[in-house]
Amino acid sequence: MTSPSAARFRLLAPLALCQIIGWGTTFDMPGALGRIIAADLGFSNEAAFAGLSVMMIVSGLAGPWAGRL
Repeated sequence: MTSPSAARFRLLAPLALCQIIGWGTTFDMPGALGRIIAADLGFSNEAAFAGLSVMMIVSGLAGPWAGRL
């Protein structure tokens, strides 16, 4: 039988790796494609980039709470 810490590591290591890859590939996308996306959706550039800022603020505030869960 495996220890709880080894089982936890086997669960969290792939999750952490996927999060790093996911954020790494999509975080800079609005910077490169934001103007095109805004024009396509009929938003102003400011509104399109404000969405990214709001997302980061909410993630930062919700992170400690989600981590405790």
